[in-house]
This record gives sequence, structure tokens and C-alpha cells, in this order.
Amino acid sequence: MKIISTSDWHIGNLFHGNDRLPEHKHFLKWLLTQIEEQRPDALLVAGDVFDNSNPSAATQSAYYEFLADATQACPHMQIITALDRVLDQA
Repeated sequence: MKIISTSDWHIGNLFHGNDRLPEHKHFLKWLLTQIEEQRPDALLVAGDVFDNSNPSAATQSAYYEFLADATQACPHMQIITALDRVLDQA
């Protein structure tokens, strides 16, 4: 069984007020390339996908577009997310 393991994407994070969405999109594009090349059985996201409990529409769009592209690229792959904190407590 082949697994790609990642953690704590924190999509939507701001760095000193600067939007990091372009960086996150670059990461998701890179990850999609890895999925296409390696054809894993599972993608594990061990940690937070979003940076806060109310991600922007652009942030959600980037994530859901990635999921659609990844599913199309590797239909048999299981995607497993395991959050490490409850966002509403942040």
C-alpha cells in the first residue's frame, strides 16, 4: 500500500496580514503532480486543512478544486483527514 502523508496545510493562513493563498495553491499543484506520478492508495492529511473555522470562499474553492482534480487523477485513492484541534476553540 502506497500512502502520501502530509500535515497541517492551514490553507487561508495570513502572514503579517499578507494573503498566502498563492503559496497554498502552488503547494496543492505540487501535491497533485505527486499524486499523478506516484498513484498512491491513500492521501493522509494529519492536521488542519484550513487555518480557521470560517475559511474564505477563495480558500474553500482552492481546496475543493484540488479534491476534484486529485479524485480525477487517481480515482482509487482514499483521502483521509484527521484534524488535530477543534477550530471553534481557537
